[in-house]
Amino acid sequence: MEDWGRPLGVSVLAISALFFGILGLLGGGLVFSGSTAATMYGYGEVAGSAALIGGVLIVLFGLFAIVTGGGMWSGKSWAWNLSVFFGVLIIALTSYVIVLGEWFDIIGLAIELYIMWYLWRPHVKGYFGRRSQASHM
Repeated sequence: MEDWGRPLGVSVLAISALFFGILGLLGGGLVFSGSTAATMYGYGEVAGSAALIGGVLIVLFGLFAIVTGGGMWSGKSWAWNLSVFFGVLIIALTSYVIVLGEWFDIIGLAIELYIMWYLWRPHVKGYFGRRSQASHM
């Protein structure tokens, strides 16, 4: 039986997700509170509504990151699935932004491609309870 202890890279990804999730909660709360200020100080209902919706979305993404980070730390299979799904989404969106001329985003694309490559490594998949086809033979 192989030892599938948590790989160091998974620990780094999980802690990063938790950290950015907390930032999302804090930042979303600030944007959310700005919705009241926008309406109160006469910037209009549209500005207030936009800030409200933006704040709620940022808080939701923060909660998602915290839950996913916790799932990654614990080696939950669903956390691997979510990480791969959103990784593919991020790669597609970042590629689109690069095509539009934001060449600096190529650094983010390279990082995300590396993360995706890492998540598919056999020892990482094994930690999340996933076995490669080769290990079934």
